[in-house]
This record gives sequence, structure tokens and C-alpha cells, in this order.
Amino acid sequence: MTRCYPKEHDILKICGKFKGEKVHYCPHAIGRVDRDLLARLKGYGCYRFLGHHCVFRWDSKKHHCDQNEFFPITRNEFFLALADVKASVISRKLNVGYRKTKATIWDVYHLWKNKTINDCRGTEPNDQTLVPELAYTGDLPTTFKNREKQVTQRSEDAWKCPFASLMTHSELTEKWFKFFMKNHDYFNVPAEIKTLAKARDLSSRIQGNRSSKNPKEGLPITFVRLKLFANQSLSRIADTEIIQSIGRIVKSIPEYFSGGQELYTLYDEVILVMPTPATDINAFIEDTLKNVEGFTTNYYFEGNYSRPATRLFNKDLLLGYDDLFTEFRQTYYPPLKSSIDPDYTGLAEHAEEAFHAKLCELCNMAEAEKTFWKFNREETGIHECLCINCHSIRVKQEAVNKTVENGEETQHDIRHGIGYKIAKWETSIPQSKLCFLKIDLDLGILSTVLKSTLIDEFPLPKFKEHYNDEHIGFSILYEFLKQYEEFLRNFNDGIRSLPKFDPKRIDERSNVSNEFQILENLVCLRMDDISEVKDVLNQFAESYRRAFPEFRSRDQNKNKNFYPITFSLTISNIKFPFFEAWRYLNNPKTKWMNILVTRSFELSINPNEYEELTKINFRQNEIIRFLHKLSSINERTRSELLVNTEIFNNQRDQEKIFRGIMRGAYGGDDSLHNLLCFYKLMKEVK
Repeated sequence: MTRCYPKEHDILKICGKFKGEKVHYCPHAIGRVDRDLLARLKGYGCYRFLGHHCVFRWDSKKHHCDQNEFFPITRNEFFLALADVKASVISRKLNVGYRKTKATIWDVYHLWKNKTINDCRGTEPNDQTLVPELAYTGDLPTTFKNREKQVTQRSEDAWKCPFASLMTHSELTEKWFKFFMKNHDYFNVPAEIKTLAKARDLSSRIQGNRSSKNPKEGLPITFVRLKLFANQSLSRIADTEIIQSIGRIVKSIPEYFSGGQELYTLYDEVILVMPTPATDINAFIEDTLKNVEGFTTNYYFEGNYSRPATRLFNKDLLLGYDDLFTEFRQTYYPPLKSSIDPDYTGLAEHAEEAFHAKLCELCNMAEAEKTFWKFNREETGIHECLCINCHSIRVKQEAVNKTVENGEETQHDIRHGIGYKIAKWETSIPQSKLCFLKIDLDLGILSTVLKSTLIDEFPLPKFKEHYNDEHIGFSILYEFLKQYEEFLRNFNDGIRSLPKFDPKRIDERSNVSNEFQILENLVCLRMDDISEVKDVLNQFAESYRRAFPEFRSRDQNKNKNFYPITFSLTISNIKFPFFEAWRYLNNPKTKWMNILVTRSFELSINPNEYEELTKINFRQNEIIRFLHKLSSINERTRSELLVNTEIFNNQRDQEKIFRGIMRGAYGGDDSLHNLLCFYKLMKEVK
């Protein structure tokens, strides 16, 4: 089978002018200036994929191909041309507000990173080595990989809509190509298309058209957005195994949908495109999800899907996007019994409690078939009545605890689980403090922020009032998600760069490291003192500043104090109930940074407030003594008046802090509270 090159198809866009001739639209143009290179290039299988524009636009002035030479074409070549068009539509919708008459923007423009679009004018790519390298090696994947930085920097459409990179366009083209190839029977495309007329006829039948003489509706497709939730409050740290499985389950979702193709995936969320089923869409999704491996009573899905009329024709493709990013309208549960009716004849010895409870005490969704004894059964009688899935989690952790207590060697998978580390920390360093930190991305808030920013920077015509989700499409969202993934990697690497939390550094007391990565956005750290958190906060703030500088500053932040990305952190004694931490971490936050020190205080601040607080020199003795006195007054009296009086009396000696409180620099009306809480975080216990 001939190899396909959907991702690398537009590589000629970065070679600029080749000996005075623009060649990136059509490789035939190379022959106008160097017939030898063209002859060499034609000898490779990648050549025809570089000419994908010729399938529908061979007669354009920017092309120099002969349709009699180019046709017949294969199904692969036809679908690549179609996929390229669909990916371009997604990338270029924003030209409603950004007009063609503006300056050419060669570098991709990111709302969250660049101050103005003019900062991204850049220069036209002019890689003179690309064509000769390709002509003499024929290795298109390597040629592309060696130029990934240039492809990522170059805007996909420098004239109309520079909001998506050539790399994003390339990756989306690859995804659409896979979608078409998976569903060639649905689209009824033969293995070979012999003429240009036949190719255009197929395109019209698949996409539809608005011809006055022979209009065609086109074939319907459906976009589906699904998010997986754990359906219970996790009561023990070992229960995080439930959410550790979320990413694996979500990534497998598209393969269960006949012809479904993933467009993007977060650890708990996926958007896919599929042919519209002949049956009811909601029932089809529900029935499909029930077959997903791992989708047990510990979880449920929430989801949206696009309107039934979604078609591939031109920008009609984008009309379904508004349906995806509203509040979730559908909820999907795993297979559930219609009634719980225990079989008492099969009762095992000492398992009566499970049948008395009826429902699992952990997930509350399935029949309680097992009894898990928390302690010695004969002495305490304390137990949980659980379903098979939840019981297996408890049994696994029990085995870990016994292994640690007995000092035995364990299996590889157990040694590398969070339950094992928690048990080791609790046994060897009982005074430890556990720090859980979680980063959340709210796509609903992100969509709102992007639309608000776009209307400010690129106003629509007067008859339009605001941007819709279809104006954004997947391109700008895809760009943000790529940046978000990089941000998470940098933050996690930053945590591991701290000596205390280096995975290779083994604590002599516990014989394990002081960290555990539960998910890409959820980390557990062991601390000896809460002041160790200041380096963690600094890593987050710095990683965020590098990734999203325009979503951060006080006076010019484009997000207007709405934060799509929020950081939540809890600190507690190692024996403190985990469900308290999980309840805090799992609730939506509105502030940028949120910290809970259990049984002590809670702090919520935005970037400018964090910056102001970090400007205070907590190592200066006079400041330390002053803040210590304020903290003592507050703890003794719980009187804000007395604390403010002390600040006023010391306004000359502590002018910076006094002025910060007066102008609300540390959090408006909460400035005093935030100052005292931040001081408690920063001070070290001697």
C-alpha cells in the first residue's frame, strides 16, 4: 500500500521563493526553473501528495500542472485534498474580524502570548535547502521533522487569518484525512478517481453545494464532546486510582465509535467527529459508551453533540460548534441494574452485611457484593459494603499496607503506586505533611475569554454583535491546548527540578522519593514544613508567566480577571482525611491561585496579588517581627480592627506594607487576610 503523507503535505509553504518562483502551491512550478529537480522529485511517492492542491484547483493561476498528467488519482489523494480544505476552513473562520487588507502576518498570533498582532509580522520563510534535500532524498517525514520549529512558527494563512500555525493545520489535516479514510464506505469514494470532473462530482456529493441548478445537501456528520467524571468523593488517597484511570478510558473512546476520529483529547475530555448515525444520536452515544472498557459504576460521562444538520460544505461545517461548548446537556451512565435484588442463596460466610447494605457504599451505583473489613473484624466490626470494582481498590491498598508493615519486597506495579508511597511516608515519617496540587482548565471560561478578547481586538461588522464558538473553531482552541500541554510539562519538570522533589532523590527515612505524579495535572508532594510550598508556588507562577503572559498582568490582562486555568493546593497532616482535600481540589475555582491549609486558613489570589505579596522581603527581620506580631494579634483577638490599628501605628516603619493594604494590592477587601495567610506560608518553623 502506498504510504500517505497527510501531516507533511504543506511543507513547501516554508520554502518561500525557489529561484524567483513561488512553488508552495504546486510542485509542478519547480520544473519552470529546474527540470532536473522536478524529475528527481517525481520519482518519489511523496510527490503526488505535495500536489494535493491540484485535485480541485489545478486551473488556478498559481498552479502549473496539467490535469491530464495529474489524473487519475487515488482515494488517498482525493481525501487528502478534502481534508486540507476542511482543516483550512477551521483555521480561517476568524477572517470575519481580521481583514485581508491588513498587513501580512507570517508568524502565528496567540492572544494569550502576543501583545498585538503586529508583533507577529515576522518575515516570509525562505528555506532554499528544502526542495533540493527532498529531491535528492525523497524522505518527506525527515524533511518535515527537521523543520518542525519553522512549521510551528509560520502562520497557516498569513494573509487572512494568522491565528493558527502551519503545524496546527498540518495536524488537523492528518486527523480529517484519517476520518475520511475510516469512512470511505460512508462517503462512497472508489479506490481510483479517473477525471477532474469525477473528483468535483464526488466533492459536491460529499460536501453539498448551493447550486441553483443542481443543489446538493451533502452527507451529515456529528461532533461529540464527552467528559468523564468520578461519581463519588474520594475518601482515601488510594481511591485516586479511580481518577488515574480516567485518561486511559478517555483516550480509548473514539475507537468505540464506528468511524469516529478524535480531534483533541485532554486527560478527562475528548472531542471527536463521526458520521451521523441513522438512529437517534443520543441513544447511539449512550449505547456505544456502555461498551467502553473500564467505564464502570465509578464514573459517568457528561456530553454534548452538534446539531443534526451539520454538513461539510464550506463554513457550514462550523455551525455545530456552538452546541459543544454550552453547559453539558446529556449525562451517560455505565450499565446499571434496574433493581438491586441480592441472591441470598449464594451468600458467602461473613458477607451478610454486603447484602443488607444493598448499594455499594463507595460508588452508590452498584450492588454491594463484598464486605471490606477496615480493621480487625472480631474486635471492631467496622466495615464497608462494596461492589466488586470498589472492593478491588480496597483489597489492593490493604495488600500494600501489609507489605510495608512487614518490610517485604513488593511487585513493581505496587511499589510505584501512590498507596505504597503514602504507606511508606506514614510509617517512617508520621509527622509528614501531604501537599496535593491540581491544575484545572475550564473550556467554557476559555471560550468566553477568547471571544471577548477577539471582539476587543478585531471588531466584527456593525451587524454582528459578538463572536460565536464557530468563529473560533478548533484551530485557535487547538493552539491553546498545545500551549497548555507544554505549560503542564514545564511546570511538572520545574517541580522535579527542586531538590526536595527530585524523583531520583530517595529519602533515607522512607526509602522512597517525596513526590508522586497522579495525573498530568495532579501531583502529591510530601513536606516536612508548609514553608516548602513557596518554591512550588514560584514554579507555577513562572511557568504560567512564560506560557500565558497576556493572561496575567494587572492592567493589561486580556482575560479581564477571568482565569481559564486555575491552580488549587491543599496541605494537611498525613493522617488527615483525604476526602477533605479532594472536596476542595475538585470544586470549581474563580481565582487563579487557591490554597487550603486544613484546620488553619484558606488563601485565594490572582496573579497581580501574588506578585505584590512576593515583593515583600520575608527574610528581613523587621518585616518578620512585624508580620509575626500582626499574626499573633489576629489569632488572639480575631479582630481586624486591632490588626489595622497596629498597621496604622507602624505606617512609617512599614510603609510598603501599609500602602499595599491601603490600596488593596494583596486582594482588595481581603488584602489583610491574604497578607497574613501568605506570611504563614512563607515563614519557616525553627
